[in-house]
Amino acid sequence: MCLSKNTRFKLLVSSAISLLAACSAADVASPGSTGPVTIGDGNGGNGGGNGGGNDDAVMLDFVPAGGCLAGTVSDSITSGNTTITACTISNAGAGGPIVNDLDLSGLSAVIIDGPVFVGDDNASGTAAPTIKFAPGQVVIGASGNDYIVIARGAKIDAQGTPSQPIIFTSAADIASATTESELVAAASDGVSASGADSNGEWGGIIINGRAPINDCNDDNQTGGTVACVKSGEGASGLFGGASASDDSGTMRYVRVQYAGFRVNDEDELNGITFQGVGSASDFEFIQIHNNLDDGVEWFGGTANIKNLVVTGAGDDSLDWTDGWTGTAQFVVVDQSELRGDRGIEGDNRNGSNDLTPRSAPSIANFTFLGGASGDTGMVLRRGTAGDYINGIITDFQDAGIDIDDAATAAQADADALRFYSMLVAGNAENLETDDDAGDAAMVAAFSRDGRNNAQAADTTLNGLFPGATEGAVVATTPSSVNSVLADIDATGANVDYIGAFAPGTTASSAGNWAAGWTIGLPFDGSSAGCPTGTVETATAVPAGRTEERICILSSGTTITQDITLTRGNLYQLEGAVFFGNDNADSATLTVDAGVTLFGSTGNDYLVISRGSQIVVNGTAQSPVIMTSREDINGNNVDDGNDANGVESDANGQWGGVIISGNAPINDCNDNTQTGGTVACVKSGEGGSGLFGGSDAADDSGSITYLRVQYAGFRVNDEDELNGIAFQGTGSGLGVDYVQIHNNLDDGLEWFGGTTSAKHLVITGAGDDSLDWTDGWVGNVQYAIVSQSALRGDRGIEADNRNGNNDITPRSNPTFSNFTFLGGAAGDTGMVLRRGTGGLFANGIITGFQDAGIDIDDAATAALVGADELNFRSLFVGGNAEDLETDDDAGDVATLTAFDETGANNAQGLVPSLSVGSDDTGITATLVPGANVTGATATDPSAFDNFFDAATYVGAVENDADNWYVGWTIGL
Repeated sequence: MCLSKNTRFKLLVSSAISLLAACSAADVASPGSTGPVTIGDGNGGNGGGNGGGNDDAVMLDFVPAGGCLAGTVSDSITSGNTTITACTISNAGAGGPIVNDLDLSGLSAVIIDGPVFVGDDNASGTAAPTIKFAPGQVVIGASGNDYIVIARGAKIDAQGTPSQPIIFTSAADIASATTESELVAAASDGVSASGADSNGEWGGIIINGRAPINDCNDDNQTGGTVACVKSGEGASGLFGGASASDDSGTMRYVRVQYAGFRVNDEDELNGITFQGVGSASDFEFIQIHNNLDDGVEWFGGTANIKNLVVTGAGDDSLDWTDGWTGTAQFVVVDQSELRGDRGIEGDNRNGSNDLTPRSAPSIANFTFLGGASGDTGMVLRRGTAGDYINGIITDFQDAGIDIDDAATAAQADADALRFYSMLVAGNAENLETDDDAGDAAMVAAFSRDGRNNAQAADTTLNGLFPGATEGAVVATTPSSVNSVLADIDATGANVDYIGAFAPGTTASSAGNWAAGWTIGLPFDGSSAGCPTGTVETATAVPAGRTEERICILSSGTTITQDITLTRGNLYQLEGAVFFGNDNADSATLTVDAGVTLFGSTGNDYLVISRGSQIVVNGTAQSPVIMTSREDINGNNVDDGNDANGVESDANGQWGGVIISGNAPINDCNDNTQTGGTVACVKSGEGGSGLFGGSDAADDSGSITYLRVQYAGFRVNDEDELNGIAFQGTGSGLGVDYVQIHNNLDDGLEWFGGTTSAKHLVITGAGDDSLDWTDGWVGNVQYAIVSQSALRGDRGIEADNRNGNNDITPRSNPTFSNFTFLGGAAGDTGMVLRRGTGGLFANGIITGFQDAGIDIDDAATAALVGADELNFRSLFVGGNAEDLETDDDAGDVATLTAFDETGANNAQGLVPSLSVGSDDTGITATLVPGANVTGATATDPSAFDNFFDAATYVGAVENDADNWYVGWTIGL
């Protein structure tokens, strides 16, 4: 057997990388050695997991000296440059299904060859073997056709330990191994050789039982009877019957990873599939990691499970149908940021929603963390009932809970579908409101008196562990709902809490029942302390915070290693922290969702040098926050009283963020050089080094859901730090969902370059909200500017180049769909000057105390006539004057551009903006009313394929458009 060649392209963080899991030699006969034999120097030959490698082959032999056990054969698989020979379970080798007990104890590695059936469907009392696996064993499949089926009547005995879990994994996962110890290490590092997000590299585990189901192959049979049987996934044989207490064996401390196989569009293998499995089976401490399809799926039956972890499922983490009536307790779901659908997809039966026995499981003490776009915490549909107790659902990009049809709604109305002590917080919407048949029933069930359910804007989870918000929810005693559920957890504590872990649990405490035997969970990065490249400080975490420790990024030396800031810690900038030298010794800073990084003074700021990258992986529910020490100490409280000018209007408390790139600029340190060339470079703000070059597509990383607040520092009158400064950054830098709040100077400033952005929010800028110079030619779509009532200058201050207005490359950005709300005395919506060009479309400018739009000099005015500065579908009203009339050189040009035939611009009418009806905590008037919705929009997708098609004016389309809700402050 050989691992077939398979080229996979994975998007890992923000970079596309190509990895190859290759097949080399054919099957290799076992030499019967007493231990691994290594050929070559052992320093190379990995399949990609650790990078690099050479042509040396590594051969590992795990066959005992006396040969393979009866019922197994010696066989080999090759992955990368590693060939593993081990005792192999194979129906071909056994001459058919395994019909005798098979004890695999004593083997460190076992190979699965093809679909391996244990037992031969014991419906009539014939063969009922048990297959036994051993603690610490690594069981390996090489393709989607390699999977294990426990037939009805047969049993699995897989009992690992916390320190030696049994690992079922893929050949690709262990391709980097060169010794026996490295085999286990490779299977435990959370990264397959094909990439951290790999899946579908072998089949999985299917267990069939004789417990009741409701979907019979023969429609004339009655559900829950001996005659009601069904054909299983992956041609796995029959399951179902009438034995509710059927016993399919024991699995404890087992990890199934990188599995799943798509037989066809309707038949996909899960990590573990329980098909008609009975309640006498014992399943505890099981993880499914990165399965191609669902993590765990129950097809009817009565099986119970405790201490279950599902990470990175490609589809649903937990799925059931066909009348499952078992329980699951102490459950963690952590969705991938790259893929995945629902935390739970619960059905009774598709096409016959009220078949009996009806699906009605009890799920208790669970923590579900969302991640992938479009996912939902719980979708209950097709007639399922059940009890959902002591749960936390957060970070889902669609909804927390959704009852999806009338049949399921009827179960909720009849109090057969019940929620107890649930906290649903920080989801795109907590309870689905798409007005289908289930919404009213769901809200009614969630709101029943005495059930202690709660919603919140966000949780206070420290990764997986509960904080104050979770502790405030009154828990329900699990056994009071279902006597099968435990009132004592794995650590001996009373279950008087919601979520999968007790209050006070930390990564290293006894209460962390998932420690040691799982991979890929949010506490992994912080459990051993601060990440590599940071230093732990003895300073205590401020009261009220949920992080475990403070880790310092120091300015002592330039950082030249990649660093990932993981959840569970606070991160402190100490001085000006540089990542990478100038186009040398490059490094990447990766920041996980929900991380907070802070500085203490204006001298503390972050610099990403040319050639290095920043990757911010925030989400709408868990944005990355860069802020000040004053803020994390709780001193920047927004009490709603802006007039005090101290608390909510705090600014300049730390430096900010500077990103330098190699894209074209027009202002060179050496004025004999030509703009846009490699030699045209400039010294950056705050002593941040050089920027500029000739690479328009330069890639400085990606930024998603980032909030930079209370920053800014005045180095001198000409050098002030912005919230974020994009200095010669290229179009390869992705920027989406970014807020700058209360910066001392400008919010965002572009110094040349080609970087574009979507979904920008600038609030309370001390100077200009958006500023550019030096030849910036990027795009912006969806921008909100809300000026402070106390300070601030312009919504936009736009230059080409001061002192040389016509230098090239000329600043010439394109804006569409923006709403600018003025506030401070003397401010202006848009000041276009010093030779900038540009196209500004679908904008609303209102509330400014000077003017709405001002073209400020002859060089800029000349671009109107040259058709390089244009206005399209702008709604300018409610300003001191809408178009500047101070009789300078630009006023006539402003009027000319604004009044151009067919431009669809309008002025003089105050826009009818209102506060969104569901925008909790947001008071900004952003939702357009009748006189704005009647404005004629210009489709920006005609300008550039960067832009989404839009048929409205302003940053917000209507009351349902809430892209700015939940992750921002100060609006």
